[in-house]
Amino acid sequence: WTLDAKTQGWRSDEPGSVIAFEVDGTAILSMHHVIKRAMGKAQVQVDGGAPVILDGWFSGTWGGYRSTSLLAKDLKPGKHVVRIELLAEKNSGSDGHAFTLYGLGAAGVAARCAGPGFGKKPHARHRAQCSKMSVPRGLTR
Repeated sequence: WTLDAKTQGWRSDEPGSVIAFEVDGTAILSMHHVIKRAMGKAQVQVDGGAPVILDGWFSGTWGGYRSTSLLAKDLKPGKHVVRIELLAEKNSGSDGHAFTLYGLGAAGVAARCAGPGFGKKPHARHRAQCSKMSVPRGLTR
């Protein structure tokens, strides 16, 4: 798997290749590219659970799209390992194995108000704005 500079997605065309990520949340989703080209299938597992098969090929001739799939839900809060393996199996309409993972998403992650400069402590003038931020029930700031 390599990071594709053009799409900023992780890409492989080697069946058997594996990539893994650590994701925090209680539900995890994936986003991958689907198009009528030489695309393959990937098997995804969260914490070694039931595999989800994602197909990068479809028969549409109008172009490609980003597909979003639920991989796991009702997970215990905390970190989870997402393992993705490119399969030798592919759609009968495809003549290749390429697969592009655009990203992983998570739900059930504590909300944080970062203000400008995401990931940093909010500047003094933004603290008041953050303190007024509405936080869904069950989440913390």
